[in-house]
Amino acid sequence: MLGITQASAIRAREWNGYALREATGPLAPAREISNVETWGWLPAIALVGANGLFLMALANRAARFEYDWAPLLMYVGLIVLFAPVAARLFAAAPARRERIGLVVTLAVILYLVKLLPSPAMFTGFDELLHWHTAQEIVSSGHLFSGNSLLPISPLYPGLEIVTSAVVRLTGLTIFEAGALVVGVARVLLALALFLFFEEISQSARLGGIAALLYTTNLNFITFDAQYAYESLALPLGVFALFLIARRLRQHETHAGATLALLLTISAIVVTHHLTSFVFVAFLVLLLAAGFLTRQSAAERMDMARIVAFSITAAVGWLFLIAPTVVYYLSPYTVGAVRQMVGLIFSEAVTRPLFSDYAGLGTPIWERAISLSSVALVLLGLPWGLLRIWRRYRGYLRLPSRRAAAPSDIRIVALHTGAAIMPLALGLASLAYGLTLPLRLLPSGAEVSARSAGFLFLAIAFVLTLGPVESWLSRLGSWKRSAVLTLWATILFTGGYILGAGPPWARLPGPYLVAADARSIEPEGIAAANWAFKKLGPGNRIAADRVNGLLMGSYGSQRPISDVGDQLDVAPVYFSREFGKQDQAILDKGQVEYVVVDRRLSKGLPRVGVYFQSVEPGAYLHKNPIPLDALAKFDQLKNMSRVFDSGEIVVYEVLRPGRPNGRR
Repeated sequence: MLGITQASAIRAREWNGYALREATGPLAPAREISNVETWGWLPAIALVGANGLFLMALANRAARFEYDWAPLLMYVGLIVLFAPVAARLFAAAPARRERIGLVVTLAVILYLVKLLPSPAMFTGFDELLHWHTAQEIVSSGHLFSGNSLLPISPLYPGLEIVTSAVVRLTGLTIFEAGALVVGVARVLLALALFLFFEEISQSARLGGIAALLYTTNLNFITFDAQYAYESLALPLGVFALFLIARRLRQHETHAGATLALLLTISAIVVTHHLTSFVFVAFLVLLLAAGFLTRQSAAERMDMARIVAFSITAAVGWLFLIAPTVVYYLSPYTVGAVRQMVGLIFSEAVTRPLFSDYAGLGTPIWERAISLSSVALVLLGLPWGLLRIWRRYRGYLRLPSRRAAAPSDIRIVALHTGAAIMPLALGLASLAYGLTLPLRLLPSGAEVSARSAGFLFLAIAFVLTLGPVESWLSRLGSWKRSAVLTLWATILFTGGYILGAGPPWARLPGPYLVAADARSIEPEGIAAANWAFKKLGPGNRIAADRVNGLLMGSYGSQRPISDVGDQLDVAPVYFSREFGKQDQAILDKGQVEYVVVDRRLSKGLPRVGVYFQSVEPGAYLHKNPIPLDALAKFDQLKNMSRVFDSGEIVVYEVLRPGRPNGRR
């Protein structure tokens, strides 16, 4: 042992009265290597998962015809595709190869679940924003083109760069290439999760279980599987953490490993702002954890260099390329802080829980499952944190009950790198409890939801060391598999309910007012396609949230918005009579066309707003927009109707000296 006597090694393991072994109990064997690597039950479980996917497809089809039993069939399909994978991963028999296959299979099937409602086109709100950015890159061949709906999207073009490359190489459409890129990213995420958790635990069994628990976070099936920049940046972030964990434990600092890490960090920085910021924050936490342990000075310096590079890359890109990110993110963060302060002093407007902004509630049993999943996480975290403390406290710089021999210190320092990542994950998991109150607030809810994909990297590991390891050691073989499978299924189902949104958002169906994907339908797409063909691209238009999205993506128009222009056009639509203030808004925005969707008068906005969060009465609407307010444009002399599909009308704004805009 590097010239250190066996007696010294024993003293080091018992130094300060703490056990320094990295893993104990049923999950503990040093890296498990089966003599015979087989696929085991993977083919059979994959077949069962395919049947679960088939049930999900039937549920989607039934929902289009508004059958009441469609949601129940959807949940049956989810459980059928998840529970067998969970039960097998909790078992002791599977070899490492099978565990990797199970994790990847689950990730792929869950990605197909996300694609089922719309397998031929993007319908997610964020997806169409990024589709527009990719479209600009493909058509122009240049980066950093404008996107008034999401101005920062072109400034973090990593996803769109890869998509455009696939389009040019294969001839696929942007949708096909985008779906393929995100699908490959899901496979990378599954592999990176397994390798990361396996590396820090030195157990293939633990790696598979922790990866399984990560899939129970509320963003896994929906938000982090859509065509958006986090869906690519997050897998890159997990892969970078795997490289760092390997570097810490194995002291792997050769040029190849360093280059791979730096390139991955650079890819994260140019792909997604939030992922890069969270990644840098966690690296700082890792560096701090190193100072709290007996890590050698050389290793701390190596980590400091990585942190310095990451900060330089993220901040440099922010200020040189994407300074507007500060203005984009500040309303969410500042708004969440203000609303939290208001909540403390009983002055804040709270967000309805288990109900959308139109008053549609969630069934009682779904509320019970989702609350149970949160409660199980909250109960499991202290359990896991206690086990992390007991297992790794011997590596901390704690007061010693007796002096340590120099040889003891060398041994502890040699293995400290393996303890830093688990300790940092334990500290990071504490943030979960802080995010829960934010779900009560309109601005805070998005912050809380966005954090799940990041925090569950820590939570999955802590839960695996806590409840999972304890139950595996105390229950019989079949009992532990049954109990743990039920427990994980509750986490998974509850996470899906919380992440997929209100009941109407989980399955396809008829048009709903201001309901994002449920508001994207053929009439709106046809109007946008007409605008592109008849009006030409780039016209400045006023439109509601959904039609602005369609006009900006399918129609290649230039919607006026608060995000892109610091101008709210909603008052023009809300007023019953067109006045000077309305004309001033159109003039300030140099609006050329006004898009009116009469269906806005038929219901309250399901997402809380008809236009954007700065509109009058945002998240507090009690009545729909009056129909006469939407019909007033027919009476105006400076408005000319140029398109009418029955529900959607496009008016041209006539101004002196401006020729007719139709091309």
